[in-house]
Parts: sequence; structure tokens; C-alpha cells
Amino acid sequence: MPISFTNPSVLWLLLPLLGLLSLPSIERAGRASATAARGGLQTLRRAATTRHWLGTALRGLIGLGLILALSGARWVQSVADLTTVFVLDLSDSVPAEEQERAETFIRQAVAAMPDGDRAAIVAFGEEA
Repeated sequence: MPISFTNPSVLWLLLPLLGLLSLPSIERAGRASATAARGGLQTLRRAATTRHWLGTALRGLIGLGLILALSGARWVQSVADLTTVFVLDLSDSVPAEEQERAETFIRQAVAAMPDGDRAAIVAFGEEA
């Protein structure tokens, strides 16, 4: 899965993100030991642990998404086929000889296209 970045220097922000995500874990470890010393309930501790890790994972995913967006992450997918779209003005404001010249150009360009390439024509005008 080839990924490219338009601004890869922003990826350095991943290091502070990891640090920020570990801070609640360090703080929580201190509180958990204090709660255990006071005889806290096991069920409440388990629910708090689950909520803590879900919150940390969600914050991490949001931070990762923001950093990837800022770095201009793009998924690059190479394709062998090429599609060319020709736009043809058939309105009355374009002289008939210019329209014929444009149609001739399009025919020649389509004839010169390699096998597998595709062409489309968008014609516009009052009665196109």
C-alpha cells in the first residue's frame, strides 16, 4: 500500500503525540494504586480501566488522523489506463469552421491514443 506525503516533516509530531498519550497512563497508575490501597471495588476498577484505554485509543486515532492530514498523506494507486475528456463548444458563438477544426483535432487525438486508453467528449451549446 504505497503512501506518499506532501509535507513529511509534520510526521515528527507523532513523537509528542505518543508522549501525550502516555501521560494519562502514568497519572492513572498513581490513582489506581491509591484506590486499591483504600479498598476500591474490583468491578469499578475494571470499568475505569476499559474506559481509560478506549479514551486513550480514541484520542490517539484522532491525533493520528490530524497529523496524517497535516502531512498531506495520500494513497497512491498507479493505473495503466488513461482517460482523456475533450470538451467541445457547439454554441452559436463559435464559428462553424472552428467547430469543424476542433472535431478534426479530437478525431486525430483519439486515433493516436494507445490501446486501453479511453476518450470521452463533453459537447455543450444550445442544441448540443
